[in-house]
Amino acid sequence: MDTKRQIIVSGANDAYMDFLDDMLASIQDRLREYDLGILDLGLSEESKDRIRVHKKDTKIVDPGWRHQPRDMSKQPLHKKVFLAKPFLPEIFPDHSGYMWIDADIWLLDSSAIEHYMSASEQSRDGGSITYECHPYYKDVKYKPRFRVVKKFGIFPVAIRAVSRTVYRLTHEMFGDEIARRWARSPTINSGFFFIRANSPAWSAWQHYTRKANFKALMKRNYFSDQTCLNVALRENNFSFNTLPATYNWVVGLGLPLFDEETGLLLDPCGPHDRLYAIHLTNKIGSQIFKLRTTNGGHISTSLKRPAFLQTLSDKQPEFS
Repeated sequence: MDTKRQIIVSGANDAYMDFLDDMLASIQDRLREYDLGILDLGLSEESKDRIRVHKKDTKIVDPGWRHQPRDMSKQPLHKKVFLAKPFLPEIFPDHSGYMWIDADIWLLDSSAIEHYMSASEQSRDGGSITYECHPYYKDVKYKPRFRVVKKFGIFPVAIRAVSRTVYRLTHEMFGDEIARRWARSPTINSGFFFIRANSPAWSAWQHYTRKANFKALMKRNYFSDQTCLNVALRENNFSFNTLPATYNWVVGLGLPLFDEETGLLLDPCGPHDRLYAIHLTNKIGSQIFKLRTTNGGHISTSLKRPAFLQTLSDKQPEFS
């Protein structure tokens, strides 16, 4: 029997420290059960102290540039995370499994952690993930534009807004053949996943990270680690268990439904299952959203954790 502990890992710099604080607060009740590792992407000593308030023995590690396809010295430190994720078993050795949670995710129900872990045990290749795929997401609702894409070869395409970006990045990183094969498939989100230490996916993910052309990473912040993970899993026909979008709800792709009776955030499509995790981004975190409610009305609220909890507190008499 494997007696090694599982570890929850995230990463941040000072600019993302408020997001990381929110994420850790949302899983505080689970931190006794698991080790905690944080990638230092530019953290001050004050930020490190804030992290250790959540768990004293947190392992805070500067991952370095795990793979340097070219001089990265002029690149912002936060880009280290794109090259570090595939190497988590090397950065935090001697764990039975690795759960990654982006700093800009917070959990409405921390039991999602165990759901990801148990799902991985039932998969052939020891992992559990969530796709950026839901009928309500805007990349699905987006009206396709038929056009000729000369940059990628002359052929007519009907690729939706998000899919076009994924296709471009896959093409830039891995070339035409792989992009045609996989880039228009549903995208696996690398912001929340669990992979067991003995999974063959780690070495494959590292292989495609080394193989990729990182010119795109040097120019912009699009998720190169996610592209490499998608290609690695598909090129090797790895089988991971898939959790529904309710376990990693990407706010930038669609807004949740607000339950007036319970204060829960729900899947906007019937039967309106509860959401387990809200995935924000830096810009979205500061926005006020007008959410549809289960009674046919609307509520204005931020979806950053403290502001949303304050909204619930203000409405508490209506829920009772």
